[in-house]
Amino acid sequence: MKNILFLFVVFFSLLGCKKMKQHQHEIVVEEVEEEESVADERQEQQNEELQESRSIAVLIAENAEFTDFHFLLQKADLATNLLENHGPYTVFIPTNGSLESSEVDNLDDKETAEFAKYYILNSSFSYEDLKAEIGENKGEFFLENSLGSTLQFAEKEDGIYLKTLSGDFMKVEKYTEASNGYLYKIEVNN
Repeated sequence: MKNILFLFVVFFSLLGCKKMKQHQHEIVVEEVEEEESVADERQEQQNEELQESRSIAVLIAENAEFTDFHFLLQKADLATNLLENHGPYTVFIPTNGSLESSEVDNLDDKETAEFAKYYILNSSFSYEDLKAEIGENKGEFFLENSLGSTLQFAEKEDGIYLKTLSGDFMKVEKYTEASNGYLYKIEVNN
C-alpha cells in the first residue's frame, strides 16, 4: 500500500511539475512576444524620426527614382542652397521616367534652375491639406511656386494631379515628410 501511495505521489508530483513547466513556458513566450512588439514599435519610431530628421535634398539624393531631378538640383546649385537646411518647402519631384531627357539636356544653368524651381513651393503642404483645398475650390486649386508662377492642381477620380509647364497632368503620390517640408513623387498620367 505504501508503494502504491508512493507511486501516486510521484505520479501527481510529476504531473504537477509538467503543468508548472508548461505554464512557465507560456509565460516566457508571452514575455518574448511582448518584448518583440515593443522592439518593433521602437524601431518603427526610430525609422520615422530618422526620416523626419533628413532634409528634402538628402531624400532626393537617396532615391534612385529621382536621379534626373537630383542632377538638375546639383547643376542649378539648389540642393545645398535651397533644400538642405531651410524651409518649410513642398517639392514635387518628377520621376526619371516622367522627365524627358531632351527636355532637360539642352537647358543652360539659369533655365535648369528655373525648371527645378518650378516644382518647389516656399510653403509646406501635406497631402491632406492639398486635398482639402482642392475640395473647397470645386476640384481645382492654384498655388504659387518659388518662381512666383502658379501651379494648378486638379482632383480626378484616382487622386490629385499637377499640371506641368507643358500642359501635361502628373499624378501626385502621397508625400514623404522631411525635416524641412514635404516631398511628393509625381508621374506622368498615361
